[in-house]
Amino acid sequence: MPFPRFLSQCAPILVLVALITATGAQFGKLIPEQIDLLAAALGLIALAALIIYKKTPRWNFALLVPVALFAGGWLSRLPDSGRSWLGLVIFIAGAGLSAGLAYGARTSFGRLAGLLNPVLIVYLIGWAGIAFLKPVFWAPAAWAAVGALLFTLLSLGLLDEARASDPPAEPVPLAIDLFITYFNLWLAGAMVARYAEVLIPLL
Repeated sequence: MPFPRFLSQCAPILVLVALITATGAQFGKLIPEQIDLLAAALGLIALAALIIYKKTPRWNFALLVPVALFAGGWLSRLPDSGRSWLGLVIFIAGAGLSAGLAYGARTSFGRLAGLLNPVLIVYLIGWAGIAFLKPVFWAPAAWAAVGALLFTLLSLGLLDEARASDPPAEPVPLAIDLFITYFNLWLAGAMVARYAEVLIPLL
């Protein structure tokens, strides 16, 4: 997908989904905490259906909307570290770097996404280990920083693969992949910001 087509077809979908996610974050604050588990289960079901029907026209976008709403509601449950600006900086830097390299560098990064999938599984298992084992105090911040790098590289691979694809990549499936990747990049940045006082006491 050439950059002009990405801007005209895929980027507007990402902007719309970001607005839906922000709306979900606002309404998520109004949902009683007693139904958090039910909401999380419904969100996971919607996400699974989205992955299954990612390439099915109309169904993919119809499922993307509730997933974005549930994602926003989940974001509303994250504690405010007081350093939200740091998470935003990490997100903008990661997303901007991946887009700049994908459409500006002459090197091909299209195979990155496939190569990093096993690393992604290890990363998710690592968070489960942190949750249950309660390791040293700096581990969550360091692991979140690893996640920020991982999802930056994943978005780079997705964008470069889409740029070089022939025929051009379909905008909605690409937007779905990028939304999931960017959402996790945002989460990683937010986690780094939350634990920033552990690694950078002067912030």
